[in-house]
Amino acid sequence: MACTYCGISASAAVSAVGQKKAIGTLSHHGPAPVCNGIPPATWCKTAWPSGCSPSDAFSKHFGCNIGSEYAKKTCGEIIVGAGCDPSRMGQYMLAAYLNILSRRVNFLSIQTLQEVWGEWVANGYYAPMAGQQWYANDIVGYLRGTMD
Repeated sequence: MACTYCGISASAAVSAVGQKKAIGTLSHHGPAPVCNGIPPATWCKTAWPSGCSPSDAFSKHFGCNIGSEYAKKTCGEIIVGAGCDPSRMGQYMLAAYLNILSRRVNFLSIQTLQEVWGEWVANGYYAPMAGQQWYANDIVGYLRGTMD
């Protein structure tokens, strides 16, 4: 199964949907996209790449408000579905992060993920482009589309 959003940024995905274009008709500039992302459930039973460990504090990789439930969890707790993460936002952000570190996905960056997370934490949504607001379910849907 191919990734829905292979090589497509969040803003390009919004643009395609807004213009009623098929995702596959969008052009990609740069190196050929690598689309071998795996979902959170698979990361639960797969060795993690260098740079992130299940024992790391989630806040080491994604900024958390002091005292927030996310700040109290390890990456291992988040990836399996921590109770503080009913939207599964942290779970899918962490899986996308691991996909980037392991080079399973090359069209997203750690910086972009951290910016999406930071904006969502601060505002309750992420704006992939002017006039668009993605809430947790929208962000998770996009990230899920970057995984097999």
